[in-house]
This record gives sequence, C-alpha cells and structure tokens, in this order.
Amino acid sequence: MRGRAYIHCLSVLLFAGTAAADVLTDADRRWQTFARTDLEAVHDTIERAHPGAIDPLNPEFRVWMEDGYRRALALLPRVYDYNSMLGAVSYYVVGFQDGHLLYSDDVRTQATHDAPFPVIGWKLDVVNGDYVVTKVWADFPSELPPVGSRLLQCDGQDPQALYRERIAPYFDLRPLAVDQALVADLHPGWSTGLRGDELKRCQFSTPTGPLELRVTYVPEPIDEAFTFLRHVASPKRANGFTFDDGVLWIRAANFQLNAEDERALDRMLEETRRLKEVRAIVFDARGNGGGDSSVGGRIFMAATGGIQYDLHGIEKLPRLYAQWRVSDVSIAAAADRIQRVKSVYGERSPRLDRALTFWEGLRRAQSAGQPWYEQWEGPEWGYRVDRDEIIRRHGRLKRFSGKIVLVTDSRCASACLDFADLVRLVPGALHVGKTTSADSVYIDMGSATMPSGNRLWMPLKVWRNRLRGNNEPLVPDVSFDCDMGDDDCVRRKTLALLTAE
Repeated sequence: MRGRAYIHCLSVLLFAGTAAADVLTDADRRWQTFARTDLEAVHDTIERAHPGAIDPLNPEFRVWMEDGYRRALALLPRVYDYNSMLGAVSYYVVGFQDGHLLYSDDVRTQATHDAPFPVIGWKLDVVNGDYVVTKVWADFPSELPPVGSRLLQCDGQDPQALYRERIAPYFDLRPLAVDQALVADLHPGWSTGLRGDELKRCQFSTPTGPLELRVTYVPEPIDEAFTFLRHVASPKRANGFTFDDGVLWIRAANFQLNAEDERALDRMLEETRRLKEVRAIVFDARGNGGGDSSVGGRIFMAATGGIQYDLHGIEKLPRLYAQWRVSDVSIAAAADRIQRVKSVYGERSPRLDRALTFWEGLRRAQSAGQPWYEQWEGPEWGYRVDRDEIIRRHGRLKRFSGKIVLVTDSRCASACLDFADLVRLVPGALHVGKTTSADSVYIDMGSATMPSGNRLWMPLKVWRNRLRGNNEPLVPDVSFDCDMGDDDCVRRKTLALLTAE
C-alpha cells in the first residue's frame, strides 16, 4: 500500500501549475468535467460499497461522505489539468482518514500524452535531523540553492507545517507521527496541482549565510522529472532467518507472496521448526507494509507453536468479528482472491476451498438482500482478549518458553499490524523499534474502476471489538534512535536488550 501511496504522492503533490486563472479555457472545462465525473463515481462507489457508509457505529463517516464531497466539488474551478484533477479527487478520498482508501494514478500517461512534468530544480533529504538540499537539476534556468543548503521555510511555513497544513489534506490526514524522510520526499515542488497552490518563495541556510529564492517551475520530460524527484527506495526485504548463539532472528518482511515467495516461505518455516536450543526469538517486521495476515500467523506458529490458554468462560468476553459489506465490489474482490489463491497456493490447497466458500457466502447474502456477511474465527480467537486476559487464563506458547522480541518500523501497517498484535499478546514479549503506522477498523481491500480509468481502492469489511483502536499506532516498549534501515544498529540494540534481561 505504501508503494502505491508514494507513487501517488509524486503525481499529485509534486506538481505545480502556473496557468493564469483569469480565463476559463476549453481545456479547463474538459478537465473540470473529467474531475466532476470521477468525483461523482467515487462518491457513489463509497456509498454503495464501503462498510462505513452503512456503519451504525460511525455516523461521522457519512458526514464526511457528503460534506467532503461538497468541499471537493468546490475545488473544481481550480482544476485545469490532470494533476489538479488528481488533487481535487484526492482531497475527498484522503478526508476519510483511511490508509486503505486510495485513488490511483493509473491513466496518467494515457490522459496526459506524456506531457512534461514541472520541477523546481532541487531535492531534499534528511541529514542529521535537518532538511538538506542533496541534488539540483543541471542547467536549470533559474537560481537554485547550493547542495548542502538547509531548508528553513517556504512562504512563512517550516517543512513540518507545510506538510501538516498544505500536503496532508491531499495525501494522509491520519493523526500519525510523520517520518521526516516522508516530508523531505514530498516537499520539493509541492503543490496539490490546484491553481493557486504553488509555492512562491523558500528560505535556506547556507555556509555563506541566509538565502531566499523565488520558486520556479519548469516543465521537464516526465521520466526525467520522476527519476530526479523519486526517493531512492531501500532494497526489498525478504522473509528469512538467522540462528546464532541461541537467538532465532526471523525477518517477517514480506506478506505479499507470489508462488516463488510461498515456496521459499514453506522451506523457511520447515527449517525453523527443526531448530533446537532456541533461547530467544526476534520477529523483525521492518519493511513490512502489509499484505496477507495469514502469512504472519504461519510464521508465528512455526516458531512458537502458537499461544494456548484456558477457554473456560471465554464466551463472556466481547465477541471479536468482522462484517463484510455485501456489494458488487466485495464479490468481485472475492473472485479475484480465488484466482490469487490458485496462483500462489495451487488448485489443491485448502485455502481454495475457504476462498470459494467465502465468495459463495457473499453471493448468497447479496441474493437475500443482506447488507452484511459475517466473519468469525471461532471460540479460540473469536473473543476480545488482551495480554492481561491471556495471563489470567494461564496462557503460554505451546513450543517455546524463552524471550520474545518484536521489531517494527514506522511502515508497519495492515497485515503487519495484525502480526504485531499477535506477538504482543505473548506474556513477557518486548516490542522495540519505532512506533508503527496505523489503520482504521475498515480493512481488506478491493477496487472499482472510475470513468477516467483510475481506480478507487477501498476497504470492504469492518472489525468489531478489535483490541487495537481505529487509526491507533502501536508504541514500542523501547524506542530506538537509530535509522531503522541500519541492520547493524538495530541488531546491536536488540541483542543488548536480550543480554540485559
């Protein structure tokens, strides 16, 4: 999810237009109609398929569904091209404050005919906590800050304020701590794309003193512009493990498996089960942005045997379950899931039977006119239990009695959070690293194609009585001050904690 969101932020937030607003051209009218048509389709799709639209426990959802729609429509006079169209629609979608509700950028090339993309000629990175210019465009036609300059403010706002007040409403409005690296990625050339939102002047600190420059936008070939502005992504982390001095270090980094990944995971889990004299297990979820929650459950089970506890009287606790919104979108997503299961796990997998049963259940519910289809995991995990409740019920791991550590970074979301929830239930488990991302109680995504060809990705079910609250991040017991991409630092700090206990 984060990958799609990052591409989207480049296309929506890094563009700035310079067209005059005095004359409404035929092109303006076409793009405003384009935006209005997609906004109408987004609104209608959310109303007929999003669980929040009929959720009796969340009346605020419908408030934004209508009020946010009107506000987005009010932005249409400032739309004049593809990028400003994205800005208007994104404003509406982002206002729901849901990381699983996204408007895609699929038809950029088709819609813009490879039109040039404006850049401002400099790029930021975080260096020792400052926003520092690390790259400038060669032969740019206006003055640029020298490499090494520290950005102080633009238009009277420091970089954090720029993010909160001018970027977040079009990118991510959830009440989460914002990584400085994300602010640096989004800032250069930022604009919603809407006419009138261009940056004007920025101030820098340089070795020779303060410098203030006018921001100039220059259209450049789109591939070159995106290459210049794109964040250099960290290498993709794969699932795997090391075993040294009794410490089993499991990298639970990839929950979005293809068939090859699945075969590799099976081999890893089998090897993990055979290990002897394990005194500590570290579940390292860095780099994991979500995917299939069952992958995390399989990793946990292979390493520990799972948690067991006394179920006597469990039915007195609040029931934990999910309600799927019955719609054409959820049924299409269930059909897609059947094909993914066949591709990844094969035609004979028990997962295929479960996927078919789920799809058929949704179809029966639709035929019966039912708005919801219920998902319940049975008595063992179908009730709201926290760590204290598990302790009261004499809970323990079935095949392991040593120390457990969970490592997370700020990217951990969706299925990664489900995995973190599970590990944190273990009595005595220690959570270290960085505060995670968060997700709403609406989860499990499907998509619908809008008139433009862009897609609306949206959650299809709502959790009831989930232990983790709506958009609630998980805060570690011990926070690390090192770069979470620095394997040596993370390992050193983690092993030091294991030694100290």
